[in-house]
Amino acid sequence: MFKGKIWWPFAKQHYQRIILIVVLGLLTSYFTLLLPLSIGKYMEIILGGGTGKTKALQLLGINLPSDLLFFFIFFFSILLLKFFCSWMHQYLSALSGEAFAASLSQIIFTAQLSIKKNGAIQPPSLLAYTTELKALQQLLVKGVTGLLKDVLFLIMALYVLFCLNVQLSLAVVFSILLFWFVQRWYSRKHVAVFAEKRKMQGSLLNFVTRVLTGATVEKNSTQNTFEKKATKLNIALKNYCFKKTMHRAFAPFMLYCMLALIMVLTAIDVNGNQLQKADVFAYVLLLMTMFPTIRNIIKVEYVWMQGELSAKKIHKIINSSAELNDVDKLLDTVPVFTPAG
Repeated sequence: MFKGKIWWPFAKQHYQRIILIVVLGLLTSYFTLLLPLSIGKYMEIILGGGTGKTKALQLLGINLPSDLLFFFIFFFSILLLKFFCSWMHQYLSALSGEAFAASLSQIIFTAQLSIKKNGAIQPPSLLAYTTELKALQQLLVKGVTGLLKDVLFLIMALYVLFCLNVQLSLAVVFSILLFWFVQRWYSRKHVAVFAEKRKMQGSLLNFVTRVLTGATVEKNSTQNTFEKKATKLNIALKNYCFKKTMHRAFAPFMLYCMLALIMVLTAIDVNGNQLQKADVFAYVLLLMTMFPTIRNIIKVEYVWMQGELSAKKIHKIINSSAELNDVDKLLDTVPVFTPAG
């Protein structure tokens, strides 16, 4: 809801860069798949005979001759192309994230000037919104453009897996959906814990900023207030760290549970001779290559949740200022970082 209202105007105004980032993500995903799958062709050339890996490579439109020199030229060419596309994808994503954060900073600054000019209570320092700006930056980089790249990679990888073995691939898809729903449930269940930590952190930072910028308060009162706020933040941080580390530990645990399930199903099927040994090797290797992408996808709910909490706070600031009637126009006045740096 709120998070879409915050990042969507920026994405519309800079759609050309967003499209370029998506295209680079697609190319990176394609080259990432080619590298592990090409190992099958190497095994075929060295050991002789076909393998499941070679079959998988052909599914992506690549049919290499059985020549070792040609293979190494192909392999290192793909390696260089993957490096370039991956670097450009991350570079442009990072620049877009910084430009997005700069846009939001200007919105907050303009709102604070408006509040101060209207004689209202002294607004919080811009530093108090550091967490919100970081979360919304991650929302654009990881939760939007990064998610598009991961989904494209997952679709291509699942296509290869289904061509190798439908039954195992159905188990993989079911596991991914199950893990995603578990992560979503966990994030939503503990959203209050994450919100409390951010609230206490912002409150302490805002208080310190007010004091250091010349607020006239009694020394003893200032010290007592600081200690109370620091104590509340410490309690919130302990609860937050427990929930967050548990959240992080879930992903690799669930992924290796999925791998164990695939190995059990494969072992059961061996006596049925429905799976070739080379296909099993290709399947497991490709599945493990997908682990980082699957982890990003099942953890994206946390990024969205943090972005939603930040977007609500920024949206409240925008609505508090009469000078921010046209957010799209304000975003357009912020200089955007170019690929030249």
